[in-house]
Amino acid sequence: RITAAPTGQQVALIAGASRGIGAAVARRLLDRGWRVLSVSRTQPAEDHEWCAADLATQDGVAKAQDFVQQTTERLDALVVCAGKLFVDKTLRINGARALEALAVNVGPVVGLGSMAARMMGAQRYGRI
Repeated sequence: RITAAPTGQQVALIAGASRGIGAAVARRLLDRGWRVLSVSRTQPAEDHEWCAADLATQDGVAKAQDFVQQTTERLDALVVCAGKLFVDKTLRINGARALEALAVNVGPVVGLGSMAARMMGAQRYGRI
């Protein structure tokens, strides 16, 4: 059973918040008073709590999970914007690049998503 949003400052984890859509989401949530935690390879321009990790690797996803669990007991939202697509000018992708893209496009969703689901389930509220 999902309950209403808890009171107090809401907390979001954004994977891939250093640029693009992830940076825009971080900026929007910060403007709305959220506490933002982010994970990316490069440091975001926005001032919020950040963990440097390569989410294309299992070690990077584990580091991100540890960062969240050591930083907060509450998680209200997970936004995964980390991702890659490797195509050449003819829109072809080779096998090695496809596996690399798969790792960064799926790994964070599974690893961070399962952690977020457990945290949100315990608090009976959250969005992934």
